Amino acid sequence: MNIATTPTADAAIQEEKRFRGKNFEKKEDLQLVKAYLVTCNNSEIDTDQSSDKFWVRVWYKYIEDGNEMERNFNALRNRFHTQISPSCLRFSESMSIVLRNPKSGENDEDKYRRALEHYEATASSRLKNFKFKHCFDILKQEDKWKPDISNAAEPQEVDGNSVRPMGQQQTTVIKKKRKVDEVHANLIQNAKRVKCLESIAESAQLMAEHAIMSVDMSKLTPRQKLYYTKKQQEIIERMDYGDGEDEEGEDEEGEEEMEENHDKEVEQ
Repeated sequence: MNIATTPTADAAIQEEKRFRGKNFEKKEDLQLVKAYLVTCNNSEIDTDQSSDKFWVRVWYKYIEDGNEMERNFNALRNRFHTQISPSCLRFSESMSIVLRNPKSGENDEDKYRRALEHYEATASSRLKNFKFKHCFDILKQEDKWKPDISNAAEPQEVDGNSVRPMGQQQTTVIKKKRKVDEVHANLIQNAKRVKCLESIAESAQLMAEHAIMSVDMSKLTPRQKLYYTKKQQEIIERMDYGDGEDEEGEDEEGEEEMEENHDKEVEQ
């Protein structure tokens, strides 16, 4: 560029109010970021980003890349420091969280979507909508904006073998199994409760039968004797000492059936 025709800092300041209301286009953002990085990486100049001299040089490079002179260096500095850089820094933090917690089968588009969801949920209202993916794709190569994966989730160890962290499908299967186990545990608990109530009822019946069988017939009237004699006969007829063993066998079969049903539910 001919130095004699290069816009000066004073000229840029004079034009600031005139053009500061015009929105930046994506191509302008990209050229601004590239001009910024070129200037930063130039070891022959002062890289103090707070100085006007630094941003005038960014502005020169920005104009050299084919942009019109309508943007002054302050407009470029404000665009970069108040919007592009903080938004990309925040998004880099969100992407770092995603990369440190990978999901099985996830591609780059899935990672970007998850990072965007995290960004929108945590960013301030001023930076709520992330509009600078085009800039981030360039800045993420620089240390300042590069996602940090230093604490990425390590592969899990199972029996000494390294395995991938659980993916969404594996997590879903585990949740389903836990739900089935919970239902099964409730069924077992209910079965035990029913069995306990049956035992109480049986004990009450035995006590009543014992009282009937222990009645002193010599103190009863003929009608009472007839009643208790009939009841005692019914009790004797019901007595079957094999009933207890049969019921125990039925209980064991019932528990085995519940175990089989549980296994089938887990397999499904």
